Amino acid sequence: MKSTDVHAGSDGYEAWLSKHTRLIPADLEFKHQEMKRHAFPFLRATFYRWVDLWPEVCPDLQDAPRVLAVGDLHVENFGSWRDSEGRLVWGINDFDEAWTLPYTSDLARLGASALLAAELARRDGRCPPRRCAPRSSPDTRRESRSVAAPS
Repeated sequence: MKSTDVHAGSDGYEAWLSKHTRLIPADLEFKHQEMKRHAFPFLRATFYRWVDLWPEVCPDLQDAPRVLAVGDLHVENFGSWRDSEGRLVWGINDFDEAWTLPYTSDLARLGASALLAAELARRDGRCPPRRCAPRSSPDTRRESRSVAAPS
């Protein structure tokens, strides 16, 4: 697995980002605090890290057909809104990191996020264990954390 230090990777990403948009220090500090809280907010905040690590964690998923993928797909990137005709629609609401990737990247990331979000909801008491317990193997949970967690 790549040995990129998570802090160095985040600093590099934020340095690049600051050349393209104005960053608000208080918002970055809040983001960093959230990232420390649990693997789910960390996963949400570090798509750049996912791109580096998931090919090594999930090598058997790399040969899938490439598509225009959402990229930063996770369970909180779904929502509802009104379209231009006033209809209530539901779907993916975040495409700022769309890129051509194997379609399996979106599926693996969405699955990992569901496991991590359920774990966080159980931990925070927002979801009873039986109602918020996706079926997964210990291997799947371990792989989800290895891609999402800081090194």
